[in-house]
Formats: sequence, structure tokens, C-alpha cells
Amino acid sequence: MKEKDNSKEVIKQKSVDLIAPMLESIERINDSLAPFISPMLESIERINDNLAPIFQQAFESWSQMREEFSYEYDGIQTQFNSYFDKEGIVRPKDVDEFLFWLINKNPDIPMWELIDEAKRPYNYNLFHEYKVKCLKEDWNSAKEIGYWEKNDDGLSKPKENGFSVTEWASIFYYAVGRYLKKGEVTERLSEFMEEFDVPTTSKNFRNNFYKVRKRINENNDYQIEKLQKIIPFMKDHYKQAVPFIKSDIDFLKEEQSYNQ
Repeated sequence: MKEKDNSKEVIKQKSVDLIAPMLESIERINDSLAPFISPMLESIERINDNLAPIFQQAFESWSQMREEFSYEYDGIQTQFNSYFDKEGIVRPKDVDEFLFWLINKNPDIPMWELIDEAKRPYNYNLFHEYKVKCLKEDWNSAKEIGYWEKNDDGLSKPKENGFSVTEWASIFYYAVGRYLKKGEVTERLSEFMEEFDVPTTSKNFRNNFYKVRKRINENNDYQIEKLQKIIPFMKDHYKQAVPFIKSDIDFLKEEQSYNQ
């Protein structure tokens, strides 16, 4: 029995002997890492400090947009209240459901232009139709987005001997769209469509404009042949824009070649 107790004491002592060097090693590691960890923590803190105003500004911008969006939303609900009730129109459960439905439906529209979408009564009828499809069919937001993309494609077919809506959108982008500020797009777009008899709706044309702009400047995957196709037209109508098109063609060739 005594031998067994002695054995336990030996094991206990060995454990104690091992712990001390381990603690010393950990302390040495901490000391050696300290010069690196401290600047890293300071850098992270500085990054957080720099990002905080950006996040705050984004939050304030979103809050202001939502407030104006809610004002237009409430106006439509009040104006058409009796009609909605009489016709059994399915309404959004709240302003946020309608807002996020519009964001999914129009992913390329800038945030502030969603306010214009809230003003359009027809969008509330489209929301109603979407909800009815969810009730009667195996339907969801993903299928709805696919439906609208297909619908837009149908509106984008070219006129005989003319340009597709996507090509018209690229013409508009280089002609005037590159310089437009928030709130200026809708008016200039309508003028352009009327001048050249663009074969689509203003909504579809605007969506195509934003898609073209994003594919050229962000995704870098816009079709180069479409830009080459519009150059003769641009030479006749917007000669000053041709160098920008050619520069973008060179840029897109390089980017698309690199990404292949």
C-alpha cells in the first residue's frame, strides 16, 4: 500500500515539474509575440474608428430613404384604400415587406430611386399578383425574379434593322448617362427614348441602363461586340463619346482575357 502511495507522489511530482517549464514557455511566447500583437490590435482599432463614420453615414442615408419611401407608401395605401378593400387586393403586411420585394425585383436600381417605385400604383398591383401566385402555385421570390428577368428579355428584342434595348441602354450610358447625378436619370432617359423611339418601357430601359453601367464598371463582363456595334451610330450622333467607348473596349478585353 505504501509503495502505491509513493508511486502516486512520484507521478504528482513529475506533473508539477512539467507544468513549470510549460508556463515559462508560454510566457516566452507571449513576450515574443507582444511586439506584433500590440500593433495589430492598434491597427484593428484604427480601422474600426475609420469605418464607424462610414457605417453611420450609410445607416443615416438608409433611414432617410426609408422615411421618404414610407411617406409615398402610406400615400398610396390611403389613396387606394377603398379600391384595395373592394377588389380584394393583397397588401404588404408593412412597408418593409414592400420595400424588400421591390429591392429583389429591381436589384440594379439605386436605393434612392426606389422612392419613385413606391409612387407607382401599378407596383402594388404587381405585388398583389405575386402574393396570389404564392397562394395558388409553388411560387417564391426566386421564381418571381426569374419571371421578371425573362419578361425583361422579351422586351429587349431588337427592332428590325435597329438595336436591342441593351444596346440602346449602352448608347444612352455613353451619350449622357455617365455624367448624370441622382434624380436626373428618369427625365433624361424619357427624353432620349422619345428622341430615338426606343422600343421598350421606361422601367425596362432604366433597368437595362443600370445593368449596362454595372457590367461595364463593376463586373467588367459586358459584351465587347455590343460596344463595337454602336460605334458607327455614336460617330453620327455623339462623336465626343467614341474615345470613351474605345477605351472601355480595350479595358474590357484585358479584364475578360485575364478572367478566362
